[in-house]
Amino acid sequence: MEVEQGEQQQQQQQQQQVLQQPQPGRQQQLQTDQQQLLQQPGQQLLQCRYPSVPQFLSYIRNRRLVTFKKLEDPKEPGLQLELLQEYDYDTVTASLAAKLGVDDPTKIRLTQHNAYSSMPQRQPVKYRQLANLDKLLQHTGHVVDVLYYEVLDMPLPQLEQLKSLRVHFHSDKTEFVAEHVLRLPRDSSVADVLQDLSGRLGPDYAGRRLRLLEVYHSKIYKIFDPAEDIANINDNYWLLRAEPVPADEAVEHGSGTRLIHVYHISTPKADANNAAGGNAAPAAGGGGFIGSATANAAATVTTFGDPFLLRIGANETLGQVKVRIQEKLAVQPAEFDTWKAAFVSIRAAPEYLADSDILEFKFAAAEGHQASAESNYLGLEHEDKGPKRPISSTRYTYERPVKIYN
Repeated sequence: MEVEQGEQQQQQQQQQQVLQQPQPGRQQQLQTDQQQLLQQPGQQLLQCRYPSVPQFLSYIRNRRLVTFKKLEDPKEPGLQLELLQEYDYDTVTASLAAKLGVDDPTKIRLTQHNAYSSMPQRQPVKYRQLANLDKLLQHTGHVVDVLYYEVLDMPLPQLEQLKSLRVHFHSDKTEFVAEHVLRLPRDSSVADVLQDLSGRLGPDYAGRRLRLLEVYHSKIYKIFDPAEDIANINDNYWLLRAEPVPADEAVEHGSGTRLIHVYHISTPKADANNAAGGNAAPAAGGGGFIGSATANAAATVTTFGDPFLLRIGANETLGQVKVRIQEKLAVQPAEFDTWKAAFVSIRAAPEYLADSDILEFKFAAAEGHQASAESNYLGLEHEDKGPKRPISSTRYTYERPVKIYN
């Protein structure tokens, strides 16, 4: 019995010795937590980006193919990067900067995608405002795969310490000249904005007094006080317009004079008349301005073009005012004769005027009905010959950007 046990132990020892001997071509099995790797004797393990199964599955679950488009050309194909949705803001901008060849990732500014309009959102993303890529690719509960970018001329944290304003400059003829992007400290005033702008306009406007207006839908809603702070000015909703102050407004005037709003208008009746190729008969006094008897009480007034301000005298008639308007706008006499003028108030239908009407009386009477200045204006009814823009049902529609002069 003891002899048999001794023989069994000897056989087991011999088998273990055989197994422990190295054998050429035999693969050794190495175990990790969740996977098995086969390695040839003396061969190093390959360097893997995701060496374990959990890491690899996490990569598959979190990877996102993101399309980056230039903000100024949102309809371009753009470029694509594979990123992880857990990447933080800095990693996302660094990845994009490396792809674009930008040396400083902080010069990249991102804008999120609007899932409803398929266009950029109005406001860009502030520096490190959103924690990671997952947050950047969300809009009102929708997951998107597009981001828009700008390459700035200074680091974004530095830019955000300044107030950036897009100001449209218009000439004495009310015509658009150029758009300027002004960057000033947030505690600056409107006077500082106008001073900065004045230095960019060239010798034609040297020494001219400027003013800043707030315009929306071809109406002037505000004339900024030069002492007003710029911190709360919003140039995303309102259009900021700067213009030289006419010489007749730069001096003090006696009682009875006033600064009125003058807008270009159209009405359904006028549009139908233009489409038929006809023109209404001018009122007595000439100039193509018809009498109040032809006013259409149901007319809906639409404003277009560039509105402007005009100072009128105490006893100045429409006939006298229209001479100055024609000179200011440089309209040809033949075309100007087809224009009609109307006093427009928020409380009534347009009242068409004759050359003999004294404008100051109209505006003075309307003030007694608690109407604000921009609610009462002189309307110039004529054909809109400006560039036609498509009507959009969304405020997120973008047009081709104008040239910006910094």
